[in-house]
Amino acid sequence: MANEQNLRNIDEYNKSISAEERTRNARKAGKASGDKRNLKARLKEWAEDGGYEKMLDMAEKEIANGNVKMWELIRDTIGEKPVERVEQLNIDAEYEQSVAYVRKLMGDDAE
Repeated sequence: MANEQNLRNIDEYNKSISAEERTRNARKAGKASGDKRNLKARLKEWAEDGGYEKMLDMAEKEIANGNVKMWELIRDTIGEKPVERVEQLNIDAEYEQSVAYVRKLMGDDAE
């Protein structure tokens, strides 16, 4: 989890490493990004073709290699992502009910 103690200023970090190391890091990041895009594209293609067994086989391999986010990716790809819902409250109505209840308790029937 990120917190103040383990975050680095990217500008200071880039100044502290050599140009060759920055290039190596950028290549690794680019390769990882491309791999992720390719993986997602293959999963989507397999899901559309009904190839769920291929997806599950691949997921097992990925999880064995330490990729624990694979199940979430498959779930989202096949359209089973849970919907986040925000409960909307009617604050005005609740307030009016509370005021009426307090007035009733106090014996003040007039509004």
